Amino acid sequence: MLSKPHIAFGFFSGAVVVSGYQMSDGFIVNAANISVAISVSLLSSLAPDIDAPSSPIAKALPFISKPIQRRWPHRTLLHSILGAIVSSATTYSVAKFFAGILPIPDRVPFMVFTFFLAGYTGHLIVDSLTITGVKWLWPFQRAFA
Repeated sequence: MLSKPHIAFGFFSGAVVVSGYQMSDGFIVNAANISVAISVSLLSSLAPDIDAPSSPIAKALPFISKPIQRRWPHRTLLHSILGAIVSSATTYSVAKFFAGILPIPDRVPFMVFTFFLAGYTGHLIVDSLTITGVKWLWPFQRAFA
C-alpha cells in the first residue's frame, strides 16, 4: 500500500490517542504535546515498511533498513503484534534515554510509546484491508486480510 493512506491513518490514530489523553489527569493539550503526538504517530505509521526496499522510510534510513531487510522479508516480523511491541519498546527506550540527558518532562517517553504504538498499529490495520493482509501472529503464517 502507498504511504499516503498510512500517513492519513497515522494522523487519525494520533488524534484518537490525544483525545484519550485529554480524559486523563495531568495531560495538558498544548502545542508541544500535540506536536509530539502527531509527529510520532505520523512517523510510526511508516515504520513497519522499513523492511520494504522501495518505501520512503527505507530510502531515508538505509543504515537501519538494509540490515532489517537482509534478516526479515517484507510483511513478516515488522507486520505483526510482536514487531509492534518490540518497535514501540525500542522507541520508548530511546525516548527514556534522551529524557535522562535532556530537559524533557518525565511523561514524554510514555507519550512517545503510546503514540508510536498507535501509529504503528494503524499501519497494520490499513494493511489488513489489502488482499495480502497481515500476519498479525507472525511467526505463524496465517495472514488476516
